[in-house]
Amino acid sequence: MDSSFSIKSNKALLLQVRAGFPVGSDSNGLPLVLEYLDISLQNFDSLPSWFWDKFRGLPYINMSFNQISGTFPNNSIHIIQLDLSSNNFSGPLPLFSLEFGVIGTINLSKNKFNGSVSPICNVNDEGSLELLDLSNNQFSGVVPDCFGSFTPLTALNLGDNSFSGSLPSSLGSLISLEMLSLRGNKFSSITFIFLNCAKLKFLDLSDNELSEKYRVDRSKLSSLVFLAFKGTSSREGFPINFVD
Repeated sequence: MDSSFSIKSNKALLLQVRAGFPVGSDSNGLPLVLEYLDISLQNFDSLPSWFWDKFRGLPYINMSFNQISGTFPNNSIHIIQLDLSSNNFSGPLPLFSLEFGVIGTINLSKNKFNGSVSPICNVNDEGSLELLDLSNNQFSGVVPDCFGSFTPLTALNLGDNSFSGSLPSSLGSLISLEMLSLRGNKFSSITFIFLNCAKLKFLDLSDNELSEKYRVDRSKLSSLVFLAFKGTSSREGFPINFVD
């Protein structure tokens, strides 16, 4: 494999780094403080053995649209923006922490991550998460009730996994949420998303196991412009009855 990477420093310097290259200085021996790693769209199927030793401390990492397989390191990744989408990563949800006082984004969509997503509860210890995309993986079980500190979250995509049970009550505290996709799971109750999500514009409930009929004050979803519920198992048809 040709281990060639595109790296951007805090001085907007673009480097081509190959396996064995001493990351940390330029050709003149001057120190570099690297912040960005972008190896998207490179058709990589694996990473060199030295990769995480060199780059695990970078706050901005984009590995999207490759064919990278294998599990993610067990140690926590300190991150601001992480995009692993459209790869073949497998194993449990990676452990993350966010930079203090910053807005972070995490996109793990279209991989083969599996198991519980409970570790996500530790993400917001210091920073704030704005986007979380876990869609098109193999996650299962119930969604943990730990979204009370995720108030800056504007987009949450849990679609096309195997989540089940009821949505946690803390989802109702996502006052900044604009996009929520739950499609392609086994959710049986979604009551709490109608509490305080007045900014919600996009809601996809398709292909779940909803069996209830929800009476929702129209003012609670006054910003809604897209609603999908095809394939829900609600016996009464349309699962939401808007009332004034």
